Amino acid sequence: MDWKEIFTPPFMADTYNPGTIWASNFETVTTPTNLMDIAADNYVFGAEDAMATIVEAMNAKCEGREPKCPMKLEDIKYDGSDNSATVSFTAYGDKMSIEVRGWGLLTGPMKMPPEEAAAIQDSIGQFIVESVTEANKITTDGEQT
Repeated sequence: MDWKEIFTPPFMADTYNPGTIWASNFETVTTPTNLMDIAADNYVFGAEDAMATIVEAMNAKCEGREPKCPMKLEDIKYDGSDNSATVSFTAYGDKMSIEVRGWGLLTGPMKMPPEEAAAIQDSIGQFIVESVTEANKITTDGEQT
């Protein structure tokens, strides 16, 4: 099973809860971690800009178009381990991270074995990183960096 069957593009950032990304089928793709909450408390617009960048990069990659991201994110990486699935990055000097969701849905109602559920979480987490990495190569005015 492909992650797009679980998390249907296009994606939307939750403007009331920076760090939450929704799929168009209303599944929760990510939620904020404590780092995101702290960053949002310190500078809410930074957290919102970071999430707008991630969502724009994801949607552009799905749609096969050049992204128009409001900013570049630094040090973006995915960590999928036994007890977490997170995408971490730096924006405006703040370390932030988001948790990749779906474990309960995949292993509960969908009755997937843990290995398959982990593979889907890993694939969407890696997709987020790839999308932002590609978008980072393009400046906001469309020139290659």
